[in-house]
Amino acid sequence: KYINKLNAVVWRGATTGTIDRKGSRFALVERYFDKNPDINIGFSKIVQNKKEYSQYVKNQLNYKSQLKYKFIISVEGNDVASGLKWQLYSNSVVMMAKPTICSWAMEDKLEPYVHYIPLLDDYSDLEQQFKWGLENEKKCIEISKNATQYIEQFLDYEKENIIKNEIITKYMENVTVSENY
Repeated sequence: KYINKLNAVVWRGATTGTIDRKGSRFALVERYFDKNPDINIGFSKIVQNKKEYSQYVKNQLNYKSQLKYKFIISVEGNDVASGLKWQLYSNSVVMMAKPTICSWAMEDKLEPYVHYIPLLDDYSDLEQQFKWGLENEKKCIEISKNATQYIEQFLDYEKENIIKNEIITKYMENVTVSENY
């Protein structure tokens, strides 16, 4: 249950993505690594030749450990934030900058203060938004439930198969395959 979770924020991830990208992991970690005991942020793994960020590595936290936190940050890396789907389903509250990449989960349809607590691209408002979350527990419980309902629509396998078949049908109706390629 949300109410029994830690009044704290967590984020772990690898050093993916580019440093100058809007909403980068690097901006988040550099700003909050070991600055606030209630904000547990760090890289879990160094990848893509980003060894200069080794000083920001913390212990890896599996999903079960992260589920103990009321607030889980989601951050895009090379592509979509790969953990966002389980985070929306976690009974915690997702905090994130507005998504810039859209996948099958239609991240662009997620609404601030409905499905997640929004953060500025440079994360300068994280502490303020964390405080807002602590002071608005009923709203956070609602946000968490909305996020769960949102992601549950993708867990309806019967509906997903209908959609998949319609996409294939439309594709076949609109694409001509030529033997001369």
